[in-house]
Amino acid sequence: VRTLLSILGISIGVAAIIAFNAIGQGFKRSLDRYMKDTGAELVVVNRTMQDPAFSRIKKEEQDFIRALPGVEHLSLGSFSFASPRGLKVKAKGAMPALLVFGRTPGDRILDKFKKTVRGRVIEREGEIMVGSIAAENLGIQVDDTLELFDQPFKVVGIYDSSVPFEKVGAFVSNSLLQKQLGMGESCSM
Repeated sequence: VRTLLSILGISIGVAAIIAFNAIGQGFKRSLDRYMKDTGAELVVVNRTMQDPAFSRIKKEEQDFIRALPGVEHLSLGSFSFASPRGLKVKAKGAMPALLVFGRTPGDRILDKFKKTVRGRVIEREGEIMVGSIAAENLGIQVDDTLELFDQPFKVVGIYDSSVPFEKVGAFVSNSLLQKQLGMGESCSM
């Protein structure tokens, strides 16, 4: 009996290691796709934070990165999560939260969506662009209004992406998300 329990324990341990490795590899592939699709060569996050959502890159650090030799462009981004209660919309499917990305309207990092967006990319505050899976789960279309962070947003586009975590998210103006999160001029990445 002890031998069987030992074998079972070892088997569960090996299976857990294999599963964690597979999850890590999947996450790495998603990040690799994200980097390739956006044209980014480097993503900067605060190394002291375990979750990039809590990362804060200060204005001085952004200026330092901009001044580095070879840096042609710096795309600032922030992100957070909005719970379904904060959305004021009843999701059709299982949607525990909406991943909300903040990007600067007009920034070239949004250009990758121009090929797949129904509607258009965000151009100003008060607009939101929603991922295809999130839009389906929320039952929203272009020109609908989505309440988020206790304010209405006009849905100007629904996009698709080769990056799974982007499909379940939405993009708003980075400055608006910075204000909402009390970040000042800091950004998440």
